Amino acid sequence: QIESIPNGLFACQFGFESALEHLQFGDRLDQNFLLSYSYLLPAGEAALTHWRSLWKKGGRTFKWKIGVTSPEEEINIFQQLVTILPETAKLRLDANGGLNLEDAKTWLNITDRTNLVEFVEQPLSPQQFDRILELSKNYRTAIALDESVANLVQLENCYQKGWRGIYVIKPGIFGSPQKLRDFCQQTHIDVVFSS
Repeated sequence: QIESIPNGLFACQFGFESALEHLQFGDRLDQNFLLSYSYLLPAGEAALTHWRSLWKKGGRTFKWKIGVTSPEEEINIFQQLVTILPETAKLRLDANGGLNLEDAKTWLNITDRTNLVEFVEQPLSPQQFDRILELSKNYRTAIALDESVANLVQLENCYQKGWRGIYVIKPGIFGSPQKLRDFCQQTHIDVVFSS
C-alpha cells in the first residue's frame, strides 16, 4: 500500500515508508552514520556574535542566509564574519534562489577569495538551472542545489542535465526514502541532508 502513494504526496511517502522501516529495522538504521551538523546563523549583524555560542557547543559549520537584505550590507557583514570566525570553521551561504545573476557572480567572486565557504546554496531560482550550471563551472566555490531538487523527479532531471555538484535534500518532503537511497547508491552524488 505504501508503494501506491502517488507522487505529489511526497511527505506522505516519506512518513509512511520511514515508519515502516523503523518498525522493520529499529535503531539499527542509525548505527552506520557519523553525522555532522550545520548550525543556522541569524540573518544580518546578529550572525557576528551568535556564532560564538554555537561554537562553544561544538558547532564548526554554519549556515547563513543571504539575499535577505541589500547585497552591500550582507557583503559587509560577511567580510566581518570571515575575519572573526576561526580558521577551522566552515560557512555555507544559502540564497534560497533569491539572487539575480550579477549578485550571484559578485558573491562567488568574493567567496572564491576565502577558504571558509564550503558552498553557496541555490544562488538562483530553479528556473535558472542552466545559469547555475554555468556558474558552477566558472567559480572555485562549490554550488549546491536545494529548491531545484525538492523531489525525486527534480533530482533525476538535474542529474540528467549534468549536475555533479552538491545536492541539498530535505527528506521529509522529498518522497520515498528507498528510492532516494537507491538513486544515491547508483549515482554516488554528493548529498547534504537538511531539515
